[in-house]
Amino acid sequence: AAHQDSFKELQRLGERLLRKAPTNRDLRRKVELLKQEQQNLQAAWNSRDEQLHNSHELQLFHREADQIDSVTSSHEAFLEFDELGSTVDSVEGLLKRHEEFEHTLQVQEERINTLNDIANKLIQARHYAGRQIDQKRNQVVERRKKVKEKAKDRRGALQASLAYQEFLRDVEELSQWIREKYKAATDESYRDLTNLQGKLQ
Repeated sequence: AAHQDSFKELQRLGERLLRKAPTNRDLRRKVELLKQEQQNLQAAWNSRDEQLHNSHELQLFHREADQIDSVTSSHEAFLEFDELGSTVDSVEGLLKRHEEFEHTLQVQEERINTLNDIANKLIQARHYAGRQIDQKRNQVVERRKKVKEKAKDRRGALQASLAYQEFLRDVEELSQWIREKYKAATDESYRDLTNLQGKLQ
């Protein structure tokens, strides 16, 4: 601001001198040169400011993309766990953990949408790194898509495991009931009439 004031003061002084000596070519050339240099300097500062602003926006974009990638890596690691449970209770516990995981995935969708919006804004503004921004965005979005697909597959496998474990439980309960009834049916103590009422049940 101080230099801006100095430029203006020199420009006003030059214009006052030109009014007193309008035919002085050397003075006119110096006033014009001063104006041109001030405009060139302002244009250079504006260009530098735009470069710094673009670099800052690019850095923010990359930071957000890297954070999402980091979270995605932990989600991929979670989905590597392929235990499906060996009892109804264990499968239900795994399903509960998976539902919590899917909730976390859903919460992350807002970050993906924000990253997409930032990328679109930078690309539409013809950011100098537009192609790089688009590639990084596509990479992040594609990884998230694969995680969501794998989570969906895992949910299906857990639900199938639950159905299977419930089937096994029901078969075991039915087998136990059949064994009890078979034992009662083949029991030779039916001839003993003292406990007849209990045997009829």
